[in-house]
Amino acid sequence: MKNQTITYIAAACLSLLATTQASAGLFDNLTKSLADAVDGINQKVEEKRLKEYEAVQDKQLLEAFYPASEDGKKRTIAQDIKTAMPSVKFVKLTPSSITLSFGMFRANTMASISSEMSRYTYQTQDDAIGKKYLSIAEMRGNTVKNYRPQLGGMINNFFDQHFIFTTIPHIVNWIDKDNVLIEYSSSGSIVSFMTRSHQASTGYGVLSDQYTNIYFGAANAQVLENKIGNNVFENNFLRVATLSSNPAATHSSNTIPLTNTQESTLDSPQDSSSNVIGKPSGTAILIRPGKPDILVATQGDEMAPIRQREPAQGNPDKRLQMLIQLGELKKSGVLTDQEFITEKQRILGN
Repeated sequence: MKNQTITYIAAACLSLLATTQASAGLFDNLTKSLADAVDGINQKVEEKRLKEYEAVQDKQLLEAFYPASEDGKKRTIAQDIKTAMPSVKFVKLTPSSITLSFGMFRANTMASISSEMSRYTYQTQDDAIGKKYLSIAEMRGNTVKNYRPQLGGMINNFFDQHFIFTTIPHIVNWIDKDNVLIEYSSSGSIVSFMTRSHQASTGYGVLSDQYTNIYFGAANAQVLENKIGNNVFENNFLRVATLSSNPAATHSSNTIPLTNTQESTLDSPQDSSSNVIGKPSGTAILIRPGKPDILVATQGDEMAPIRQREPAQGNPDKRLQMLIQLGELKKSGVLTDQEFITEKQRILGN
């Protein structure tokens, strides 16, 4: 009986071992099949990505702003732009456009962002993206012209801004706040153009991003030439933009406005002729190059644009404009009743 029991146990062990080995073989086969499937998917994604890169019509701009890795399989935002603008993000690449975004403002309410945008000014050729755009145009012997925001708004109306948010509530877009740069060939044909636009969205606070769209290709150029009259170009033309003639181009790009803007004011007027004007609470206050009316508070690597508040009583036109915009935000449901009342009192100086 004892020997029979031992025989049964041995037989069971052999059966279990055989089953385990069979299962292990099946598991290995399944693992290999899954790995092969993943490799196949990755291969198809890689091939699709390479075809998308190959379809881009302006390879010089592509390599300047979104260069390939050494093996040519991946692309990232150019390192010099990432260094100068740490919050920059890649948004979209099409055969005829490149879109990047950059975190610009942060506040507690949409009204605060709207207030910032109502007096927003920005020299689009002075940041790392603008400088690189100018350098590429100069390298290939072309001319870049700087036009007023009015023309920038018209152009943005013709093209998709590739905003990240399109359907969620509580977003506000601005497409006519920035100058537009247009690159012309030696024969006067449009080669490319760079516009800026903005989107603010409500989440944990309100974040506002500046979008840079660089458009190129014959079809995009044709849109501008067909839809915008010569007199509009002439009336909105400011100057030829070059790196060598741009005083701010020699300044460090570390003074580009960055994220973390708070609703801050200065207790007393400061002398805008000084490069460093005080150190409240251990935070250095620097004047942004080319913008003596805009101050930038720096703390570590973060910067927050701080503007001297313009007395509402001293500028009735500006006050009326801000009140109208505030009413539109409340009507659209972006502002609560309390936010509306608070911002209205601030604008009126109460």
